Parts: sequence; C-alpha cells; structure tokens
Amino acid sequence: MKGTHASIARASRLALALAVMQTESGGNPDAVGPEVNGERAKGFYQLMPGAANDTGVNRDDPYENIRGGVTYLRGRLDETKGDVAAALRRYHGGGNPRNWGPKTD
Repeated sequence: MKGTHASIARASRLALALAVMQTESGGNPDAVGPEVNGERAKGFYQLMPGAANDTGVNRDDPYENIRGGVTYLRGRLDETKGDVAAALRRYHGGGNPRNWGPKTD
C-alpha cells in the first residue's frame, strides 16, 4: 500500500505542475506576459527575471523554464507547508504579499 500512496502523490504533483503550466502559458513556450514594473514574464511557467534568477535558469530556454517553474512552485509549496491554494497565490503574486490575492481561489 505504501508504494501506491507514493505513486498517487507523484501523480498529484505532476498534475499540479502541468495545470500551472497550462494556466500560465497555455502550453506555449514563447508566451510573454504583460509588463509589470518594466518586466515581462516569459515561457511555459511565465517566469519573471527574479524567479528565473532565484532558480538559476535561463527563462528563454523551454527546458530550463520548466525546471525553474517547477522549482519555484516547489518553493512556494514548502513555504506554505503544502497549502496548494496559498502556494498558487504566491506563485502568481511573486515576492510581494500584497499581490497574493484571491486570483487562484
């Protein structure tokens, strides 16, 4: 039974990561978000320059964008002790708590 629980947990994490990518870019590796403070989010996971820097990736490279997006999402899940809704608010809102509104509720 233990293996089954681990498999379900892995599948759930994968489904969440794919859902975030679909929401952020519609699966478009060339997606560019609206300008925010003179910067634009880019790629599958719509990484801002700061998030790409924090995760050590080149956000213009699709493979690195995925790695950076998943790493950034994992960090938000860790910060919120696994609270998916709160993690998604932080993912979308970036580093400013004022931006952690109800977007994903």
